[in-house]
Amino acid sequence: MEQNPTFDLLQLYRARLSAGAAQSPETEKSLYALHQKALDELENSMRKNAREDALRIVQGERRAFGWSFLSGDLGNQAERAFNTLAAELERQP
Repeated sequence: MEQNPTFDLLQLYRARLSAGAAQSPETEKSLYALHQKALDELENSMRKNAREDALRIVQGERRAFGWSFLSGDLGNQAERAFNTLAAELERQP
């Protein structure tokens, strides 16, 4: 399969979410699960080249990160990875 920088960013975000979820307090497990579900939907949209759907998911996740908080360094890493992925998706034509 051809290397795709956007999918690399998606996998980085997935890795950051997984690491955070594995070490998060019990009170945050459901937040990580919601972000992981949205990530799965985003990946499916990207694989279908459904740009509008992908951007809708990105907008929803931006709101979700604004409403909730993933604590600690791992939470910050996950949010930064999301923001990098989101910016790349929004930049593309």
